[in-house]
Amino acid sequence: MDFAQNFIEASRWPGGFELEIMRAEKDDELFLMEINPRFPAWIYTTAAAGQNLPGAIVNLALDRPQEAFGPYEVGKIFIRYSWELITDISEYQQIATTGELYKTEKLNF
Repeated sequence: MDFAQNFIEASRWPGGFELEIMRAEKDDELFLMEINPRFPAWIYTTAAAGQNLPGAIVNLALDRPQEAFGPYEVGKIFIRYSWELITDISEYQQIATTGELYKTEKLNF
């Protein structure tokens, strides 16, 4: 946390960001690997852990009060998955436009 706070103070970065940091096994020294000047894809996980960073940045942008976060809930996880599906375009169009799929043909098992 001190590392991130030092970055904020030195850069005067006004928005969301992600620091990718590696810690050396031998002496716990921290190495900055990458700075991403945006919130990462997993950002909503912070809200699940009790620290809503998107909400906080909106408060700051609108000059609303925002208290510093305290302890966070441990044990939350972000999982990204991909599901590939081959289907008929008419079925996709129906789902995309109505949100539902109605099949009228009889299924034979």
